[in-house]
Amino acid sequence: ADALRLPTPPPLLSSQRVPVPISLGVWKPIVILPDDMVGEMESDHLAAVLLHAMAHIVRRDHLTGLAQRLVVVLFWWNPLVRRWSEQISDLREEICDNHVLLVQGGGQQLAQVLIDMADRTAVSPRLPGIVGIHGAELHGLGRRITRLIHKEPDMATRVNRMYSAVVFLCGLALLV
Repeated sequence: ADALRLPTPPPLLSSQRVPVPISLGVWKPIVILPDDMVGEMESDHLAAVLLHAMAHIVRRDHLTGLAQRLVVVLFWWNPLVRRWSEQISDLREEICDNHVLLVQGGGQQLAQVLIDMADRTAVSPRLPGIVGIHGAELHGLGRRITRLIHKEPDMATRVNRMYSAVVFLCGLALLV
């Protein structure tokens, strides 16, 4: 939490019902880990997971995700809106990955955790509510892991104002 300048760490819970770590909550966020994950995970891997989850909290990605889902529900018929939402989700993950890269100095730990989580979700049943919340699609996983291992030079941890304005104007144009 200190590394991300988070004033108070979120509550950390565990559950048998979640196959992968998740952070939930808009106003009082929490981090939930699978029961067996803490005991079997190396400390640097667990640190990468917690850094990534807390980066989502610091960035208030839960609000962004909620807004995305509302727009997709309202404009379900528009494939451009769905594509835009996927790209925003990928960008949110990439930025949170960058937080881990900057704090840990590398992405090998997080890359290994992502591989392990993909394996877990392939063999374990998912909690129905998490499928929509977590975005369990694996379409960008290979690219994400490659990026973490090779530590691409573009490691932004914020979206600049110009990009935010362009995204907002594109979203507004799509709505109109």
